[in-house]
Amino acid sequence: MKIKSNRPALLEQKWKSYTAAGAAAVAAGFVGNAQAAITFIDYNDTVVVDPISGDAIWGNFTINFNGDAQADVLISYRNFNATGGTANTFPAAGAATAVVGAISAGFNYPSRLAANASIGPSAAFILVNGGIVGGRGDLAWGPGYPSSNWVAPVGGPASTGYLGFRFKIGADDHFGWVRISVDPTGAPSPRFVTVHDAAYETVPNTGILAGATGIPEPASLGLLALGSLGLTTMRRRKSAAA
Repeated sequence: MKIKSNRPALLEQKWKSYTAAGAAAVAAGFVGNAQAAITFIDYNDTVVVDPISGDAIWGNFTINFNGDAQADVLISYRNFNATGGTANTFPAAGAATAVVGAISAGFNYPSRLAANASIGPSAAFILVNGGIVGGRGDLAWGPGYPSSNWVAPVGGPASTGYLGFRFKIGADDHFGWVRISVDPTGAPSPRFVTVHDAAYETVPNTGILAGATGIPEPASLGLLALGSLGLTTMRRRKSAAA
C-alpha cells in the first residue's frame, strides 16, 4: 500500500507534462486550499483474493485510511465455487465504521456513488458492525441481493464506483471514499473485486466528494499559470507607471 498526500501516483504522468508556468503557479501558492487536507491512497488495482474456494471465510483487503493502529474497512470476497461468489464490505475489527447506503429486506446495501457525490455529515449512512450476519455491507451476489447497486450486467463491464465511509480517528468523525470494481464474469455472481484507490479528509467532521484527491487537474493548473502570468504582467505595468 502506498499512502500519498496531495500527489497520487495515477497523476504522476500528468504532472510531468505540466508547463513550467503551471509549476511556478503552484510553488507560488496560487492553488486554492479547498482540498488541501485530502490524503490520497493508491492501491494499484489490487484484486481481492479468497485463498480457499468453498470455505466459509472471506478473503479480505484492509483499508486503513490514516495508517494508524486501527484499521477501518474490509473489502471482502468469498468464492463459493469456480463460477461465482459474494462481494461485501465489513468494518475492521474494533472500528466504528459506517457506509453510505440503505437497508432493504434485511440487507445492508452500500451505494455505488458517482464521482463528485457528497460524502459528509448529511449523507445517509448505515452501520455495519454487528458481525457477519447483519454486520456486512452487501455489494453483489446475483439474485441473492436483489437491490444491490453493484451487480454488473451479464457479459457487461465491471460495476465501478465509489463507496463512501464515515470512520473514527480518535473520537472524531472523518469521511472518505474507496473506488472499487465488481467484475461480472460468471454473472450474476461476481468473480472478484478490484480495489483501485481511496482518499479521506483529514479535517474532522468535514465532508469529501467521491473521487476528490486534492490534486488540481492539468486544465486547472493551466488556468492557474495564466492567472499567475496575468498577475505578473499587472505588477510590471504598475511598477512602470509608478
